Amino acid sequence: MYFGLYSIFDIQHRYPIKVSKNLVYFPCILLLFFLLRWLPVRGQVSKFSDFKGYGFIKGEDGIDYFVHISQIISDGFRTLKEGQLVEYEPAVSQRGPQARAVHIVTKEIDSTNQKIVLKRNPFSPQDPITDPSKFAGRKEAFINAVSALYNNKNVLVHGPRGIGKSSISYQLTYLTQGETSLLEKLNIDLDGYVFNYLAGRLVCTTGTNLNDIVNGLLGNLYDSIDSGNFSGETKSKIELNLNLLKISKEKTEKNNNPTELSSYFVSEIKRIYNLVSHNHNGITLLIDEIDLLEDKVDIGSFLKATIEMLRVDYFGNISFIISGVTGITTSLITQHPSSTRLFDVLELQRMKDEELEEIIDLTLHDTGYSMNNDAKRETIALANRFPQPIHLIGFYAFNINKDKVISLSDVLEAKQYLITNLKRQDFDNKFQGLKEGVMVDVLRVLVSSSFETINLSFLFNRLPDLSHSRILGTLGTLEQKDIIERQHRGVYRFRDPLFRVYLEWYFGVNQEEKRTS
Repeated sequence: MYFGLYSIFDIQHRYPIKVSKNLVYFPCILLLFFLLRWLPVRGQVSKFSDFKGYGFIKGEDGIDYFVHISQIISDGFRTLKEGQLVEYEPAVSQRGPQARAVHIVTKEIDSTNQKIVLKRNPFSPQDPITDPSKFAGRKEAFINAVSALYNNKNVLVHGPRGIGKSSISYQLTYLTQGETSLLEKLNIDLDGYVFNYLAGRLVCTTGTNLNDIVNGLLGNLYDSIDSGNFSGETKSKIELNLNLLKISKEKTEKNNNPTELSSYFVSEIKRIYNLVSHNHNGITLLIDEIDLLEDKVDIGSFLKATIEMLRVDYFGNISFIISGVTGITTSLITQHPSSTRLFDVLELQRMKDEELEEIIDLTLHDTGYSMNNDAKRETIALANRFPQPIHLIGFYAFNINKDKVISLSDVLEAKQYLITNLKRQDFDNKFQGLKEGVMVDVLRVLVSSSFETINLSFLFNRLPDLSHSRILGTLGTLEQKDIIERQHRGVYRFRDPLFRVYLEWYFGVNQEEKRTS
């Protein structure tokens, strides 16, 4: 190749004929290109969509290189993330510059084999808040529930998923067992009364039946009894009752009659109370996730019969705390019209921003970590006034953080991880059920808005080819599917802000497009 280039320049020098400059320089450019194409260059991923299978890399030369998923070198799932440093072989096609043989540049590992120090994460996205010192907000709801239990009533807690039903139900149960820190924090005076209840808990799962509920609660009550506080005679009675319970359990396993099971359950509860009445002044029975029960379980009739029998026999200090998603009240009424009259209904509302901020502060208290204001604002905005997303986003932002001050960049990186990895499958499945008719077109316009809420006029202007009635019908369908919710007349918002972020990522909507809209 060198000889070829030398010959061209030598010919022009020795024989001064008219030779086009392009003819002279083109081989040079061609040679330079072929030499460079085998030398990997570096760049940063500016955009990539797993769904579409392509994206772009901003090269160190300032050129935007198109990259197809097939050109990514990876042992596992082929993908790129915005901001990643990559090496690639530059190429040119009819469509422009392309990146080939792309691989991610990993940071060099220190050969000194540094010790990896793990850190305890204080956020708990999968569990209810059991530590009273970490429980935030809900002052009015908590006071109303305490008043109900103080007056020997039963409490029914309901609301949408992620609203904190289990957390407040557990706190109420702990309170009846003598935990007073929340009473002191909220300045609640019980007029000298001291709760010292024995507590039994049961979390329903798919397939749970009345026998499971009855035997589960009774078994948990016996497990809760601290035998060390009882005399030898009482201990013997407790052991005898446990043996009787095992025999009774075998007899009742095939019994699905709510009335008969209620009679058996009440007799056992009274037996337990008589055993522990000199140490405890009541019993609390928590049944969580009641919405997972099938209608045929007929929990409404069982609860009504049980509560009425206990009241007739003057066991008013035995209270139920029932928890489940929005809709359980209707289910109980369907099973028995008067079942809900036996409960003080506690419907949990979305939390205020200051309550969500309190969750963050209390969770990080005494950990040596904090979250700056920008990070808090972004986390709270993504939570949509629900407590569970605060813990979900906080958990991964905490893991990402390196300097003990969780920043906006930590939260944004956690958000990206959630939508592209942790919740990716859930969101993929949800979106798969929305690819009907014009729903995709409507969703694309909804996520292009730079505002949290979207009004109808924005949609009408952006979708001029669709009739107003069709747009309204599509919005109604999205509302039924719990994708969006109506704020007030003609104004909508996404129910889950993280799903909106996922759609922005899927459609490739960037901030500049949102500002333009």
